[in-house]
Amino acid sequence: MTPRTRAESSPEAEATIASLRRQYQKRHFSWGPIIVALAIGWVGAILFMSRTKNADPLADARLNNAPSDQSAPVATPTPTVMRALPVNHFAPRPIGDLLRVQLPDGRILWTKACAGVRSLTDLPLTGNQVGDMRYVSGTNAFWVWTTPIGGGLATWIDP
Repeated sequence: MTPRTRAESSPEAEATIASLRRQYQKRHFSWGPIIVALAIGWVGAILFMSRTKNADPLADARLNNAPSDQSAPVATPTPTVMRALPVNHFAPRPIGDLLRVQLPDGRILWTKACAGVRSLTDLPLTGNQVGDMRYVSGTNAFWVWTTPIGGGLATWIDP
């Protein structure tokens, strides 16, 4: 097949090509880039506004014409003095020591040694975590805070 010269080409083909050129050379207005730019600006504004801190946190609660109350006395907080907790030296294991214990129902539990107490009534009922172990000098035994085999609330169990 030999290439044709422009003079030998079909006038219908020339007209089609000219029409396509005119169609693609026209500038078409598109809303797509404008919408994308507005969306990016909106997201940026929201992110920027969420990071700015207001100098006065009560500015939104006050009225613009309300007088400022600067004559009110400012309460100074009293300093809290941290007190030392009593130290129980009669526990036979170092406090914080991890120990593997087999419970009466056959379960094996990793426990953490906590401060010892003198009697069963001194065992704390709040602030415990499952696996806390305390030495009770009155019974000469360790007690473990765990849930019973049937479920329910945690309690002290003598392994």
